[in-house]
Amino acid sequence: PLERLFYEHDTEQVGGLSFEDFAALNEQLGLCMHRKDLQRIFGILDRQGNKKVRLDDMKGVASLIESEAARE
Repeated sequence: PLERLFYEHDTEQVGGLSFEDFAALNEQLGLCMHRKDLQRIFGILDRQGNKKVRLDDMKGVASLIESEAARE
């Protein structure tokens, strides 16, 4: 599940992923994205502007994706 992957990649154990943590997570998931695109996505997910992506931010996006997929 998302929670397990999130906490495995939270290398600083602060409840948020740095960009490098986020990039490593995406690589493990097999998402081959350019670094520039990952940075753009990271910036959108970092709603607090503290250079960390929280689990809640990622869950929100996952929920939106699931909702869109259900509509199709």
